[in-house]
Amino acid sequence: MSASSGPDDFEVWRRLTRSVQPLPGRRMPPEARPRKAETERDRPEPPPPPCGPAPVPRPAPAGGGIDKRTARRIRRGALRIEARIDLHGFTREEARRRLTRFIAESQAAGRRLVLVVTGKGRRAEDGMAAGVIRREAPVWLSRPPNAARVLDTAPAQPRDGGDGALYVYLRKPRP
Repeated sequence: MSASSGPDDFEVWRRLTRSVQPLPGRRMPPEARPRKAETERDRPEPPPPPCGPAPVPRPAPAGGGIDKRTARRIRRGALRIEARIDLHGFTREEARRRLTRFIAESQAAGRRLVLVVTGKGRRAEDGMAAGVIRREAPVWLSRPPNAARVLDTAPAQPRDGGDGALYVYLRKPRP
């Protein structure tokens, strides 16, 4: 329930969930009435995502977006890569700074498709991918200042780095 939910919303929810049965071995959580004093800024920060396989890169939020044909050509690796950056061996912060600078310079130079090589990362003892840069690069590309420059991202084809690289399609530079 959100902080803006009223008593009527809570009653509707209660009626809808009255017939719900928990899965075997699970208990139904106690009902929690919404607190009136709770606001958006009072809520705790959500926990960071668990370490594990890298998320599937999602397109950066963009106003216009791109057409399906161009998106398909990007995913297939059918467009010419105009620049590339390799972030292997950098710390998280240095990789983020270099990526941001690279995206800004590439857009200013009029480049449209660039390749960001993140590497796959080392394997942790538990077998989970430990590639911090690989995991965080899509997040960096979807947040300011990069979000305003990026139209789309896609995992690279094996010949261009596969799971350890991303195609990044940039907006045209503004005059």
